[in-house]
Amino acid sequence: MKTILSFIIGLFSVIFYAQENNEQIFKNDLNTIIEDATKGFQISRGDCNGKSCNASLNFLGVKNTAFILHSEAQYWKYSNKTDPEEFFFIQKFDSLTNQGKFVYENSERIFDEYASKNNLSKKVEKEDKWAKKSNVKYRSIIYSKNRRKVFQLFFTLGYKTVSIYIHSDLRPNDLPNSLGCLVLYNIQSSILASANTYYVYGNSLASADILYAKIISDKDETFKRLFVKYEWMPNASRQQVNQKMKSLGIQEYSQIINPDGFTIR
Repeated sequence: MKTILSFIIGLFSVIFYAQENNEQIFKNDLNTIIEDATKGFQISRGDCNGKSCNASLNFLGVKNTAFILHSEAQYWKYSNKTDPEEFFFIQKFDSLTNQGKFVYENSERIFDEYASKNNLSKKVEKEDKWAKKSNVKYRSIIYSKNRRKVFQLFFTLGYKTVSIYIHSDLRPNDLPNSLGCLVLYNIQSSILASANTYYVYGNSLASADILYAKIISDKDETFKRLFVKYEWMPNASRQQVNQKMKSLGIQEYSQIINPDGFTIR
């Protein structure tokens, strides 16, 4: 009996030590990634494919599951919601692994502690209509400061996965200066249906008319027929463009291009 009890006590000691060790490593990783986020992910941002970049930094040494992503602001007509431009680190964990199980069970508590020490607000998002219709159960927690998103934890309850998001206030440092936005309006039966917004980055723009001609030159006839109306908004921010699309009640599909019409991201 003594041998069995000794074994059980030893086993619990090992489990407790592993838990404690994982937590300290996780907190150290969190501080490192936060520090990198303040610099626009200069250290962790690796090779990129479109808007997705591999991240050299990660949590708990789990490689090939962390990425740096950049998403443009976009207005969604049907939800009457505007998603802001975001530049963030993301890593997803599956609770079937030891590291994933730890993150799934402990990340909210650890982020709560960090939020409390740094005066961040915590909000649990409500499930949207899509989730309710598809029976996908999730729990999304957003930590913010001065209304700016800092962290997000996204739990899928059925599959027991969790994704960690860490946001940066900076945009990708390889994007040149913003010149403005070219808006192509999709008109169907004399009604504005949607808009393609092209945020132009570069040193200078010869002409909005020339840029429009370049964009539609390789499009099909249907596109050319629908997108005959366009507008150049010089020096317009994403927020200004989003607000205009919202006031018109139309959905925006955006991308970032250079003055020659080629996609940057």
